[in-house]
Amino acid sequence: MPIFKAIAKGYNKVLSTTFAISGYLILAIFVLICIQVFSRYLPVPPLLWTTDIAIFCLVLLGFIGMANLLRKGAHVAIDILVDHLPLRTAETIGIIVCVIGAITTVITAYVALDVTINQFERGVFLSGSSFNMPKWILLAIIPFGFFSTFIEFVVLIREHFLKLLALGSETK
Repeated sequence: MPIFKAIAKGYNKVLSTTFAISGYLILAIFVLICIQVFSRYLPVPPLLWTTDIAIFCLVLLGFIGMANLLRKGAHVAIDILVDHLPLRTAETIGIIVCVIGAITTVITAYVALDVTINQFERGVFLSGSSFNMPKWILLAIIPFGFFSTFIEFVVLIREHFLKLLALGSETK
């Protein structure tokens, strides 16, 4: 078990770091948009690169923040029906929803990784951007985001299952 605890500790550190990076990305987007707005009033050519960097930051923000949102329960959830169900039923539905989420995210992570590797092998570069950079660099965060979200779904499945077991032992 010590190796599992070390892996879990490292994973938690990675998620904490991505959460901090998310905050900096929001700040960077704000600053870039302000620069772009203020530069319109200066006698200089438009700063096209600010839009591209803001878009890159938005992409990064979404994919590195996915798992943290799920972990904190800050994602969008429609739970009006589930809140009125018995606890055992609600936990069972929670398990089913998390299994569907886990399957979806792991498949998406696999496909995204395959596309990223394909773009790397083919040497594809971004088109229509101010930056001449390989496309795989931007795509690489997508498999990470979906795989870390898959891990969080697995953790939630375990938590729902443990709650369901605890509810079962209370009724006896």
